[in-house]
Amino acid sequence: DTTFVAHVVDACAFLGDGMSRAEEMEERVHGRARSYDADHLDEAHFGVFLNMVLAKAVPAVDGAQWTGVTTTLASQFLAAGRVDAVVVAGATDADPLKPMPRICRTAEEVQGGRGVKPSLCPSLSILDQIAEDPSIKRLLYCGVGCSVQALRAVEASLGLDELYVLGTHCVDNSPSVDATRLFLDAAGISVAEDEYAGYEFMADFRVHAKSPSGSYEKVPYFCLPGSVAEKVSLTVAYTSLTTN
Repeated sequence: DTTFVAHVVDACAFLGDGMSRAEEMEERVHGRARSYDADHLDEAHFGVFLNMVLAKAVPAVDGAQWTGVTTTLASQFLAAGRVDAVVVAGATDADPLKPMPRICRTAEEVQGGRGVKPSLCPSLSILDQIAEDPSIKRLLYCGVGCSVQALRAVEASLGLDELYVLGTHCVDNSPSVDATRLFLDAAGISVAEDEYAGYEFMADFRVHAKSPSGSYEKVPYFCLPGSVAEKVSLTVAYTSLTTN
């Protein structure tokens, strides 16, 4: 839904050479390609890095998915004057479960993007706004890998002096809010329609559905009825047909 749609064949992580393009971008973005060392395979798995740490925000950000590391870092970029704006996945005013990208100018606005969203977010729909806004020359973008790859593919056309990326991990999400609700209903997760903050498939083989209060309902996903996959798969197919 932007003028950048003309680049979709070369930019999209799911078309053509797809995600294999990411390695070609690494040398341009980071100044070197990843190291393939038989004794140290970390970069082969995770890409180019200087240091790798296990971190948590102290104190934790209220309402964050975990402790709020991403939210804290993004807020500090603005507070320190490192960037003019930050792009986060927020939500619409009418439906807190429907994700919508937000261009944030203050740390308070960044807080509106805390927490993983349970359905797909059109994070790059704000590209035209960024390209047309002369006050945005230094940008921090928060997003998952597939959107970051597309962003890097068109960054030269955005008129930015500096582009920073705060990448987040890809999560188990649905193509739409309706699909999310279908999934929770079919899975028998007894969380009221507008009273859950998200869900994740966890390493304990259970779906963890989180309420805004921070409590969890945990359902073993290998025990879910077959109707769960049927309902969500049908919604995925319908969404693909109506949006592509």
